[in-house]
Amino acid sequence: MQRRNIRIAALVSTALVAVLATPVAAQDAAAAAAPATPAAALALDASEIGLLNTLVTAEGRRAPQQSTAVALTALTSEQLDARGIITTPQLARIVPNLIATPTPGLGLTNDYTLRGLGGGSRTGGDAAVGTFIDNVHVPTPAADSLRGFDLDRVEVLRGPQGTLYGHGTTAGVVAVTLAEPDTRFGGYGELDYGKYNSWFGRASLDVPLGDGFAVKLSGFYGNQDGYVTNPLTGEDLNGVETSGIRGALRVALGEHFRWNVAVAYTQAQGENIVNFACDPASPLSCNDRYSTTGLRATAPNGIYTPYAPAVVSGAKANFPLGNSVDTLLVTSNLQWVGEKVTLSLITGVVNTDQNYAIDFADGRAMPSLLVPVPVVHGYPSGGYSVTSQGQFDSFSQDVRLAGKLWDDRIDYVVGGYFFSENNNVDSADIFNLGGSGVGTPVVLADRRLTSHTSSSAGYGQIDFNATKQLTLTAGLRYASETRSFSLTDNRAGCQSSASGCLNSANLLINGTLVPTEATHDAWMPRFVARWQQSDALMVYASASNGTGAGGWNTAAITAQGVLPYDPSNVWSYELGVKSQWLGDRLRVNLTGFYINANDVQVSSAGVGATGALDVTTANVPDFTNKGLELEVIGRPFTNLVLTTSIGYQNASYGLGGSTADFNAFGAKSLARQQRDCQAQLLAGKIPLGSGASNAADCARGVIDANGDLATPANTPAWTVAIGGTYNFAIPTAGIVLSPTVNLSYRSGIQTGAANATLYTGAVTSAFNGQVYPANPFGGDVISGSYDGSAVLVSAQLAMETDEGNWLVAIACDNCFDTGATTASTGNWSYLQVPMTWTIRAKRSF
Repeated sequence: MQRRNIRIAALVSTALVAVLATPVAAQDAAAAAAPATPAAALALDASEIGLLNTLVTAEGRRAPQQSTAVALTALTSEQLDARGIITTPQLARIVPNLIATPTPGLGLTNDYTLRGLGGGSRTGGDAAVGTFIDNVHVPTPAADSLRGFDLDRVEVLRGPQGTLYGHGTTAGVVAVTLAEPDTRFGGYGELDYGKYNSWFGRASLDVPLGDGFAVKLSGFYGNQDGYVTNPLTGEDLNGVETSGIRGALRVALGEHFRWNVAVAYTQAQGENIVNFACDPASPLSCNDRYSTTGLRATAPNGIYTPYAPAVVSGAKANFPLGNSVDTLLVTSNLQWVGEKVTLSLITGVVNTDQNYAIDFADGRAMPSLLVPVPVVHGYPSGGYSVTSQGQFDSFSQDVRLAGKLWDDRIDYVVGGYFFSENNNVDSADIFNLGGSGVGTPVVLADRRLTSHTSSSAGYGQIDFNATKQLTLTAGLRYASETRSFSLTDNRAGCQSSASGCLNSANLLINGTLVPTEATHDAWMPRFVARWQQSDALMVYASASNGTGAGGWNTAAITAQGVLPYDPSNVWSYELGVKSQWLGDRLRVNLTGFYINANDVQVSSAGVGATGALDVTTANVPDFTNKGLELEVIGRPFTNLVLTTSIGYQNASYGLGGSTADFNAFGAKSLARQQRDCQAQLLAGKIPLGSGASNAADCARGVIDANGDLATPANTPAWTVAIGGTYNFAIPTAGIVLSPTVNLSYRSGIQTGAANATLYTGAVTSAFNGQVYPANPFGGDVISGSYDGSAVLVSAQLAMETDEGNWLVAIACDNCFDTGATTASTGNWSYLQVPMTWTIRAKRSF
């Protein structure tokens, strides 16, 4: 399918306020079937320069974006190309109130936080933002690249989507639609080269096979050297290698039968190792990114036993530093299309294998107030390493009926859904107690976790077109989900229920046996009132619900830590306006929202009393967030497109009603933890301290160092994106030049649940006189959760021939090399990927 590369250009300054660019347009029903337009074909009359209306499927059927009563951002492949967006974190910069960062350690997976709700990818729990590819739920996203296969569009739906999408969508949905095979012969080939010896190539071919049949074959391969230097091992880290192949078949027989089926297989290797702007082993060297882990990314002489003399079981004992993910994705959409009804059978299979060995402590200790900058040791086992071998297999079946009734007064979508997932993870946690040489590595946990999820649901949504302008919508989903798990300790002497072993039979906590199976039934309603004044103005008000299923803290390294957590429940209320002005040359969409949630599931990764990583997931009784989201896009004249978007939010946690100080398993309630923290502070103890002077209940969970409820992680008050593209035609040369600039801003942010941060300035404990060279209360940041405001700039200059057959572009991302913090784990800060540049050439035919 030929692509239109309409380059979004030139900086926006004043008029178009703030943040995010709503997708520059797209197809109406006729344009959806029309061939793509080269950038040079933009010499339109003034009457033809309006913004087109992207078709989206946010409500289970195709409808124009501007008449869909959901806060959403939709971008076509052409718009992604125009803005130089090739990764999910780049996409997130232009979506209001969305934060997407590579997961600490695992560089091929993203952590999403949308409107203050997020988490799940590190701990095995439900994500708050669901990922769907061709309407198939992908519970373990394999990679962050958006550009491997041909895209049709990406839709980011903000707010709970439980009615139509089910569990795991309490914050929203990222829905990716891949391109169907084209009925015309064609294709393209592309080759990129960039910084860090980055190579990326991809190709696609559409082949019609006669009336009603067409196939698409796509493939890609990419390789980038790591941008992190390890002076101890001489290796480059945080590199990426990806490859994939996809075959898709499109069948259209007669007037009614449609079938789209695709099989894709991808391989990806890439880690996200903590790194520093200056060499920890030589602090005056600050011209690169550095790591000093001794865990190697390549096995010397083909034999690798990094954790000796500690004993780790199975193949994972010999994994080198890195993260490898293989994914098989099968999607099928079989449809019978009638005059007023469409029956769809949507089937998905997702099989993922993931192997990794990650050092979360840079070959040394975790930072603490006593030692805020730990001494470099380069332990060959790493400072705190997790090595894992996992298989994740899921199957889903959605039967959906959409149509119209009563002289088109009623539009409806009804369906039934089944989902099954089986996971098998063999993992070990290795902590180095310190010392010289190889130190003293000890195995804190070595266990096999098997889990199963089975879910079935029925759902329906009815739109009643009460008048020409007024539409009332009511939707409801009933879902029943059963989850179970089993733990087996692999360590010698732990093949039974021996004390201290991580076996399911051993999960007796405070005299209460932890259940290993739970069923969660939920009703998820949605109500909307929409007033369509005209094609150019729509106003809506909605109330929508989503739930996240309960689970267990299976990332724990002791049986006492495998505590269950409850399901979450989220209600979101929205008031939105979608409008177009000046002959459809200016689009202004504004959404106000209020979220009220109970028992939200929050994951934290702090440092425990022993100095090891402590990963937990627990419920917070109350969460509220209120905010505004503005998306503006304008085309003041034919060849200039300006975009802006602003997100504002004010999120906070609450204690809820009165609860018991301890639950059945002896775990403290949040209210009790806060009281104990405040008592420890009054006694002169110090959060993040050590020994007797440590205020152990502070800077932990969601209680901050001051004894207050923490600011929810990844909820900056402001996110802003401004961008512009100008298409400058040079008829005599037969080319179009398209400069593009995009600027994104976010205000200060907390990246850790407990807001735990180490600051400059010594502090003395009034409890016992212990002097700490750093403090947890304020000053200049050494490392940890807090990061100040940040601005990222990306730019691109593209040259396309007027017939659209050739495209050459040069682009940079993070052009001014902003070293912002994107995440934190174990008191370490994870930095934004440094500046990269890319040269791209593409030939379409």
